[in-house]
Amino acid sequence: MDSDSPWKEMIEKFFPQFMEFFFSSSFKQIEWKKGYVFLDKELQKILKTSETGKKAVDKLVKIWLKNGEETWVLVHIEIQGSYEKEFAERMYVYNYRLFDKYGKKVASYAVLLDENKKWHPTGYHYRLLETEVNLKFSSIKLINYKTEWKRLESFKNVFSLVVMSYLKSKETKNNPEERTIWKFNLIRRMYERNYDKNTIIGLFRFMDWVLELPEKYEIEFEAKVEKYEEEKMPYITSIERNGIKKGLQQGLQQGLQQGLRLKFGSVGAKIYPHLKKVQDIKTLQKMLKSLDKIKTLEEFQVRYLNEENLDKQKQKKFDKKHVVVP
Repeated sequence: MDSDSPWKEMIEKFFPQFMEFFFSSSFKQIEWKKGYVFLDKELQKILKTSETGKKAVDKLVKIWLKNGEETWVLVHIEIQGSYEKEFAERMYVYNYRLFDKYGKKVASYAVLLDENKKWHPTGYHYRLLETEVNLKFSSIKLINYKTEWKRLESFKNVFSLVVMSYLKSKETKNNPEERTIWKFNLIRRMYERNYDKNTIIGLFRFMDWVLELPEKYEIEFEAKVEKYEEEKMPYITSIERNGIKKGLQQGLQQGLQQGLRLKFGSVGAKIYPHLKKVQDIKTLQKMLKSLDKIKTLEEFQVRYLNEENLDKQKQKKFDKKHVVVP
C-alpha cells in the first residue's frame, strides 16, 4: 500500500497521459472527448469480500470507445509492488466480478513495480475436464525501462519523468548524496519541459514521495531548487511546497484509515482520531507497510498508538531540530 499511493494519485491526475505512455494502443481507441469517470468506491464495494488475499485495489475508470461496439468499458488498473503468487488469479477474479456487476466488457491493466526479472504475469488460465478459462491482460514492468533511459529523456509525457524518478529511487536508496543530485536533475528537467503549474506540483509531490531525502540532504536540495527558481519562473513557493508535504501526510493518514477499515471493519474507525497525532511521514509509511502483517487492531494500537510511542516520536522530531552542542 505504501508504494501504491503516489501512483494512484498520479493516475488520477493524469489518466490520459498514463494510458498514452504505457498502453498507447488502447489510448488510441478511447474517445477522450467524452471524458472518463473514476469508480473507485464502486470497485471497493464489489471486491471487499474477495478471498484472494489483497482487499484493496487501485483504479477503476469508466471510458468510452471510438468504434461504437461498446457504449463504455471499465479499465481496471492494478499497481503491484512485489511478487505475488496468486496475482494473475486475482486479476481474473476482479475482471469477472466487474463483468458480472456491470454486464460490460472489462479491460485489465497491470503496472508492476517489483524488481523480480523472472516474474511478469500477463494472463490466467486453467482447464478442468472439458472446460477451459483464459484471461490475457496487459502489464508493464518498470525495471525494463532501465535500458531505455535515452528514450525516457526524449519523451515529454509526464509519465516518462514518473518512471525516471521511480528507477532512480531504487538505484539510490542507500546513497542519499547521489539521490539528492538526481532529484535536483529531475526537477530541473521538469522545468525545462515547460509543464504547466498543475503538472509541476503533481510531479513535485510524486518525487518528494519516491525520492525522499534525510533532513540534512532535504535542506541542501531545497536550497538548490530555490536558487534555480530564482533564475526561472518560481512555479512553487515555499508555502506551496510545505503544502505538498502536508498533503503527503494527509494522504498517508487517509490510506491508513482505508486500510484499517478494510482489514478490521467498522471497529477500525475508533482509532482514526489517534492517527492525526502521528505527523512524521516515515512513521506513517511504516504503519501502512505493516498493515498486511498486523493480525489484530489491538496489536496495531500497542505498536504505534500508545502514548509512550507517540512521545518517543515527538522527542525524536524535537531532537532533530534542536541539536545541543556540548
